[in-house]
Amino acid sequence: MNSMLIALCLASSSAQAVPAQFNHQGRLLDAEGIPLAGDATITFRLADSDAGGEVLWEETLTLPIVNGFYSAILGADEDGNPLDVDVLSQAPVWLEIQLDGEEPMSPRSPVQSVPYATMATVAEEVSGGPVDATTIAVGGETVIDESGNWVGPEIDVGEPTIGWSELEDVPYDFSDGVDNDALADLSCVDGDIPKWDAMLDDWSCAEDTDTLGVLVCLDNDVPVWSDYAMGWICAELPTGPEGAVGPEGPAGPTGATGATGSAGPTGATGATGLAGPAGATGATGATGSAGPKGDPGAMGETGPTGATGLTGAIGPTGATGPTGPTGPTGAAGATGATGATGATGAIGATGATGPAGPTGARGA
Repeated sequence: MNSMLIALCLASSSAQAVPAQFNHQGRLLDAEGIPLAGDATITFRLADSDAGGEVLWEETLTLPIVNGFYSAILGADEDGNPLDVDVLSQAPVWLEIQLDGEEPMSPRSPVQSVPYATMATVAEEVSGGPVDATTIAVGGETVIDESGNWVGPEIDVGEPTIGWSELEDVPYDFSDGVDNDALADLSCVDGDIPKWDAMLDDWSCAEDTDTLGVLVCLDNDVPVWSDYAMGWICAELPTGPEGAVGPEGPAGPTGATGATGSAGPTGATGATGLAGPAGATGATGATGSAGPKGDPGAMGETGPTGATGLTGAIGPTGATGPTGPTGPTGAAGATGATGATGATGAIGATGATGPAGPTGARGA
């Protein structure tokens, strides 16, 4: 997980030194540079070194992340987990951030000077600054009450130790010890104001005129008093050499989000980019249940008769079936043609001599 702290704004929460609080803001991006969103559990640690060292304070918060941005008030749990200024007094200290389930982010960020100003606030406001307190006590005894009245021991200031004669450069109006108002007897008409008259060496009434009201200057000119002209004149303001660029100041706090502007015109469609590589084939999903059987469609036309296939091999002779019943004798067929005479057979063996026949009649 990559993380980038876009802005860091630290601000103390109160004038009291213990406990302290300060605000931390940042932005979280993933490894692809995409801002995180949703809720995130983040652990914040203050350590006494930029690496390793001892953990001085730790707090875990679950914060909403919007477009990668988050904001947290560290030390807000003053009762359960206060961020004591004793921790900040061990400066320099470093802030370590860790997302739940991730390694701590590196490097650690140094805690800037604003939280340390929290510790200095009390001393600053006691010495040379305002004191905001209900009462003020010294050694356990109240010397100033809640109304701002002195109620402590009476202070004997005694007689003044410095007289007028010991002061130098006393204005002549005070030299006699009387505070005379030089304008008390001056009465002016409407539109006049008291003005010092160097010729009379005294105050007098004069018209309240804007000595620059009739002065018309050119661009880049400014009014300049001229002893020679005994008045204001226009003159070009001399420009000195350009100074060196000062160091960049610290980033100010993030301003409030402005109202969303009206949508601009739709830009022209860019050229189609090259097709990316095909992703891996996902696993085959489970077979859905069979839908209802649709109505039979109309029978299509009979296609052309296909070519006669090759004659298959003669199958084995089947078993002889039972002899069927003898059918009726059919009609005698026509006598066929006489066949060719066959070859003479072999002479058979001589048979035995038969008995002598009767003697025939004597011839005449």
